Amino acid sequence: MMIANLTDPPLRGMLIRMSPWAPLRPCTWPACLSLAIVGDSRCPQHVELRRRTRRADDHARRRLDAFYQSRAWRALRVRVLREQPLCSRPGCATPSSDVAHVIPRRARPDLALDRDNVRGLCHACHSAETARRESWHRQ
Repeated sequence: MMIANLTDPPLRGMLIRMSPWAPLRPCTWPACLSLAIVGDSRCPQHVELRRRTRRADDHARRRLDAFYQSRAWRALRVRVLREQPLCSRPGCATPSSDVAHVIPRRARPDLALDRDNVRGLCHACHSAETARRESWHRQ
């Protein structure tokens, strides 16, 4: 058995036992014909691409989180939950726990703090609505 100390960012510092005769596996990225690096499921090109994509996603998430931590948003959220104690979705009588934008912030950032553009929803309805809106299968 051979022990490798991997230095690539996703596996930095990990020790992995591997056989020197273990075959290299194909990269799991769709339509990639390269071989994966030892200890990962992707080739070096796609390991780097995934790292950069995650970094961009993290940056966007931090920017989004900053809005939802702002004093103005928190005050609006409390106001909406007081005014709409029950989920505003027809047929649902569950207490509201989430506040959702009717028109998404990405589409109209100027309406982010507009009272007429937000409504109280229960967590299940909010999750279902968000999943439907941000689905990969949009048409």
